[in-house]
Amino acid sequence: MECVQVNFYEQVEDDLLKFAVIISKTDGKWVFCKHKERDTYEIPGGHRESGETIYETAERELREETGAIDFDIKPICVYSVKGKTSINEKADDESFGMLFVANIFSFEKELHSEIEKIIVTHDLVDNWTYPLIQPKLLEEAKKRGYFIDYEYIEATEELLKRIWEKNIKSNSGDERWINWREEALANNAGGKSKTFLVLYRGEPVGEGTLLFADDCSAISGRRMLADGKETANINALRIEKVHEGKGHVSKLVNLMEQYALKCGYKKLTIGVEAKEARNLAIYLHWKYNEFVHAETEDGSLVLYYAKSIGERLR
Repeated sequence: MECVQVNFYEQVEDDLLKFAVIISKTDGKWVFCKHKERDTYEIPGGHRESGETIYETAERELREETGAIDFDIKPICVYSVKGKTSINEKADDESFGMLFVANIFSFEKELHSEIEKIIVTHDLVDNWTYPLIQPKLLEEAKKRGYFIDYEYIEATEELLKRIWEKNIKSNSGDERWINWREEALANNAGGKSKTFLVLYRGEPVGEGTLLFADDCSAISGRRMLADGKETANINALRIEKVHEGKGHVSKLVNLMEQYALKCGYKKLTIGVEAKEARNLAIYLHWKYNEFVHAETEDGSLVLYYAKSIGERLR
């Protein structure tokens, strides 16, 4: 592959797509594969098999090469490699594939393919198997808005523990944060809540949690705030000060709204202390403008507002 050209297209004829390459991350870190017969690393991917759609190829290759069990995957664009390679016999031959992006939530304990191992790392590898091709695929993904400094994701167990370690350290001496951590971990594991994170270069710097069940302590039986069926509550929205005022919380809330909608919820509620005029103005701007409830909590008046989700999502 001494002289190859990598091109990108929005679409081509389906029968031209012979490969799927899946740029993958887990917990905000890159996932690379090492083949048993090579000392180099590569992005997961492989050949399309007979009878497969290119999407099925991507899912199969991701499972086989990384051991991924639970993951989100979506296409980025079509790519091609033009020039003489192990696939292209002539210098003017051009082979096509689909480039995907995946976020992996869990893995098998062992690999069952030609891949010897995977590495999970904050940094890109130096010793590429395909140095003239795969770095260019990454560059294109970044140009299209993928893998920028900030990411907005569903919290994995590891990242959830990490953000709570930071919370407890920032509130040293306040035993309530230790209790809140245990409840948060248990509620996420039991499906009573779902936490979402803002990542900065792979590290959690902001969070928000959807509360579904009315027996969560922050709900305390107030079914107008969360009833486990149609209404859920947005709770514990916070972000580190250095990352404030840049729209990250808004993007996180949008992700939470989309998730709630996917789960069948029709309304979300959110609380704000009456004295926090700026936050109240932000929530009203987000269309949380249906007054639901007011109650004094820890000596402060808290106002609760609701928003119907669906067609009205921003």
